[in-house]
Amino acid sequence: MNEKFLVEAFAGTPLKDLIRFSVKENIRNFYKLLGFPASVGGAVSMNAGAFGVEISDFLKEVYFVDWEGKLQKAKRDELSFSYRKSPFPELGIVYKVVFELGKSEENILPKYEKIRRIRKEKQPINFPTSGSTFKNPKGNFAGKLLEEVSLKGFRLKNVGFSEKHANFLVNYGGGTFSEVVDLINIAKERVYENFGIVLEEEVKLIESSGSDGWKVLGA
Repeated sequence: MNEKFLVEAFAGTPLKDLIRFSVKENIRNFYKLLGFPASVGGAVSMNAGAFGVEISDFLKEVYFVDWEGKLQKAKRDELSFSYRKSPFPELGIVYKVVFELGKSEENILPKYEKIRRIRKEKQPINFPTSGSTFKNPKGNFAGKLLEEVSLKGFRLKNVGFSEKHANFLVNYGGGTFSEVVDLINIAKERVYENFGIVLEEEVKLIESSGSDGWKVLGA
């Protein structure tokens, strides 16, 4: 079986919509990206990945608006992607992408359901969260390091690290930009003091002109 789909998706398309399509059509491996609170554009810009796959694995073309305001198009092999890293937004803002998706020869539903169970059991899917807070350092896991410095379930005012997974930063209601930054800095300091490892953020922190900036983890 070598049946393939070319799927065009605008940047604002919820990634979960494509996950549903991939499960319905029994698409190989794309279902492993389920559970990300992301749009297609955001997922491509950070090269979201899980369970051994990255969204760049499925890309055929990316349309983007460069910083001179011109619409550009690039093929996948013209772009450089790596672990949680893409050429965006340096090249410009992702506008639309084309995915090349292949049919699976085996039924993917059992594997999809297994990942759903893992997500539900180990991640705070019922709370506002931006997903993993830190990238995994080489040869280690950010969640494990945070748990070992007693930050699993640690809370600072209205934000905190989840009791289910220490690398998930949760907004418990009314969380502010400054609270998020303070908590991230506490985590980085503790991990460095104990292990000599510098954690690198996976989330993108964007501050507005206001004193608190954007409430990046939900309203």
